[in-house]
Amino acid sequence: MPIWEPEPGETMLARVQVVFATGAATAVKGMRWFRDTERRDIQDRLPGWPAGPEFVARGKSAKGVRGVGGVLGRIGYVAVMIVLTAAGGLGPGPGTLGRPDEPENEVDDFPVLWGDPDSVAATLPWQMDLGRRPRGYRTHLIVTDSRLVVVGFTTSDTIDDEVLWEIDRARVAKVETRDFSAIPLRVKDLAGNQCDLRIDFTDGSWCRVASNYREDLAPYLVGSPELVPLSELTEGQRQRVDRFSENYDLMGDPVVLRLDNGNFRMAGRGAVEVSDFSGMFAPSDLMDSQGSSPGR
Repeated sequence: MPIWEPEPGETMLARVQVVFATGAATAVKGMRWFRDTERRDIQDRLPGWPAGPEFVARGKSAKGVRGVGGVLGRIGYVAVMIVLTAAGGLGPGPGTLGRPDEPENEVDDFPVLWGDPDSVAATLPWQMDLGRRPRGYRTHLIVTDSRLVVVGFTTSDTIDDEVLWEIDRARVAKVETRDFSAIPLRVKDLAGNQCDLRIDFTDGSWCRVASNYREDLAPYLVGSPELVPLSELTEGQRQRVDRFSENYDLMGDPVVLRLDNGNFRMAGRGAVEVSDFSGMFAPSDLMDSQGSSPGR
């Protein structure tokens, strides 16, 4: 199929390159696992998945990885983190990455898919795994007002999208950023820090993905953003949106989001070709309830 387009009446919000995340801490650097709720590796039980790399966390047996959470607990993890930080043992740029949000899933283990084989997370496509996908293949996550879609394609002069996965937004429970994260430098044109998102589904399963363009996804997924009809904007906001539209060559009207902090984010779909690297060009700007820049 050609470049993926939304259905009539569906609003396209974002499209960026995305992959399963990669561990950043020393013990799991460059690694990832696909776990069930008992922390067992289920990659061989995922339907249709080809064989991929099998990792063992540095300095720990698989049994040790499963048991360390119960032995040390969260307090123990904090103590370990202090020692590792002092010794520079957290992988690339610990000062930049900060401390992990979930030590049990970021320091001694690094699951990027968590759920039983029949869970929502287990339906995600194997092509998102850097250790499995063919050379020259890319995956993009598309966010609309009604669903999430993953498409894949082989890089060439033109993009020929293949729909690999999709889900209604109603089945997404929450999305959170994970700043203790990095894409390995060896991954062509994807290297970067503070790039991960954790997506939780309503059945309790979740996945962890990475993107250089996380900031283009997060406003539409993290927290409780609300799409605001243009007809409900204040006069000042409407004038600001009109000026925004005049500054960019947009495909259709811009969208306006009411953010959790009370500000508003306006964004539009740029009338340029989708990039196989960066995805959809989507200029954006912020305004307050009167249409002024926040803080002015």
